[in-house]
Amino acid sequence: MELAKKSTFREDNTFSSLAQLDTRILRALADQAFVKPTLVQAKAIPLALEGKDILCRARTGSGKTVAYCVPVLERVLAGRKVVSVDSSNALVFAYSLFTFHVYNCLYRQRRKTEDKLREQ
Repeated sequence: MELAKKSTFREDNTFSSLAQLDTRILRALADQAFVKPTLVQAKAIPLALEGKDILCRARTGSGKTVAYCVPVLERVLAGRKVVSVDSSNALVFAYSLFTFHVYNCLYRQRRKTEDKLREQ
């Protein structure tokens, strides 16, 4: 397992400076008042988008859920542009009912997208 290298976290980081995120994700983050990524998000999101496995352990409220959700959403949205059904996979251990609900919604949306792609 490769561990994250020394942090390149900067106070002036933005979500758009982390990676080439879909504009819908950037807009949704801004709508929810997520202006700057936390340390957890700044380290985890780029690694996950590179296809690396991530495991975060941090305090409640540190941004772990967003750190996991943003890459999953990015892959789901990117998968809509590609004909491949197997474009994204995620295994998430839900530690709260809210987190379970968020990921369950994502999973159901992915299944709908897969069904539409199969019909084409």
